[in-house]
Amino acid sequence: MIIKIDSLDTLFFRDGKPFGSSDDNWASSLNYPNLSTIYGAIRSTYFSQNNLDINKADSSEDITKNLRINGIYFYDNEEETLLFKVPQDLYIVEDKLKLFKLIKNKSTNNPLEYIFEAKDEDIEKKEVFITESTLLDYLELFKPEKEEEIEFSFYEVENYIRTEAKIGIGRNKNRKSIEEGKLYRVGAKRYNNLSIIVDFDGINLKEKGLMRLGGEGKGVYYEEFFIEDFPKIKELSSDIFKTYLLTPAIFRNGWCPDFLDKEFKGEINGVKVQLIAAALGKNEFIGGWDIKNNLPKKMYKAVPSGSVYYFKVIDGNPFNISNLMDNEFREYKKQGFGKVIIGDYKEK
Repeated sequence: MIIKIDSLDTLFFRDGKPFGSSDDNWASSLNYPNLSTIYGAIRSTYFSQNNLDINKADSSEDITKNLRINGIYFYDNEEETLLFKVPQDLYIVEDKLKLFKLIKNKSTNNPLEYIFEAKDEDIEKKEVFITESTLLDYLELFKPEKEEEIEFSFYEVENYIRTEAKIGIGRNKNRKSIEEGKLYRVGAKRYNNLSIIVDFDGINLKEKGLMRLGGEGKGVYYEEFFIEDFPKIKELSSDIFKTYLLTPAIFRNGWCPDFLDKEFKGEINGVKVQLIAAALGKNEFIGGWDIKNNLPKKMYKAVPSGSVYYFKVIDGNPFNISNLMDNEFREYKKQGFGKVIIGDYKEK
């Protein structure tokens, strides 16, 4: 089932930073819900729609244990196109999005064989989306007619997501009264012309309805939606390929996938590879909420979506790779973490 989620008001997604001390009365929100939040929202909605006992969550009678998220995307309602996090091996200069050049690593502390170099100075730092067609160009599913430097179009995230400050005050749950000195501010997010698309299976919701999403249990509207299957590369131009992280990934060793050894060689899905370069975004903190015990889950540090790993094929078919995470995190894999799209690297 694929659903499109639209906000009805501002939304709030905690960023993992401590909040509530006397010195910090500002609660920041992430721009987007993490997968655990969406996974929990779908489960809770299913329980509600089917009048199920929440105490049976995670038990043998819990039907929602079969829920699996296959993909999450953003959607521009005006342009009617999917939006994706910008790949980290692209950079912005003079309002143009260009590809970093892959060069041999000769002197840096980076342990990998290759590093990235920009041809331009004064690189701009902006959070941006790219469209589905641009992502396909980036992955080189659509080959350019001329062998020249490619520039990619992008959309600034601030055009879609705006921060709105809201003021609240703490309450004593026992006395049901206001607590002195507990005034705080929340940086909530208002979505403008932006929807969230979630592809999942294992359970089905009603064709449309309401669900609660994120902090404060804000209501959102969802409806069943249709998107075409995303194209996949069928052959490579060389023995090098790149994996674009469609969703954040959790590894035991921080940024490095768990299937790799100290020489950055390893095997995944029967494919022997060597990691030669990586373009990574800033780490994200992934937690979640235990709906049965009403407690926060353990928090993990994750490599963010949009990060890119370059691999060299030693043996096997890389098109069998769809997720970089180890089975130790199978619960998080069910929630959609670690999904990748394979891209071509045209050797020059």
